[in-house]
Amino acid sequence: MVRWLLAMALAGCGRLGFDAVPSGDANVDTLSPDALPYDIANGECPPTYVASGGHCYRFVTTGTEDWLEAELACEADLIGAHLVIIEDDAEAELVDGAAPPDNFDHSLGVSDRVTEGVYLDVTGEPVTRLPWATSPDANEDCLLVRDDRAYTTVSCEGPNDYMCEYDGRPADPSAYLDTGD
Repeated sequence: MVRWLLAMALAGCGRLGFDAVPSGDANVDTLSPDALPYDIANGECPPTYVASGGHCYRFVTTGTEDWLEAELACEADLIGAHLVIIEDDAEAELVDGAAPPDNFDHSLGVSDRVTEGVYLDVTGEPVTRLPWATSPDANEDCLLVRDDRAYTTVSCEGPNDYMCEYDGRPADPSAYLDTGD
């Protein structure tokens, strides 16, 4: 039942399909299904995303989505979009600059929802950059980046602003959904 619900949720946000390749494209045979449809390195980003230092970001300030709803909303934009993953100090500075100045605290694409104490990003990669503001709370599994660029754990159920990142790496739901298998 859980797998069926997950499949339906992902199908609804476009995660089970691939972006169409325009007919007549001379390179159709050489594209992989996960090929980047945008040239991020040259500042080309999906609509509603802003280019910043070779990355594409979209900030959402509705404050009504919980962590999973925010992740699924980012994934619904297109394959290769997900909650922001800050990989190094340089990207932390880029994200800081891309966020509205009065509204920086936001959800990150990092959690320990599947295994307590094992932080994975939403693409399934282990996270090594964890600049904690305070020790993580074992009862809270999702991460929030604060205005001082430090991380704190928060409830995955509470609404928070969030930032989507498009980097062409598809999300891996097994990194953040505990299916009970």
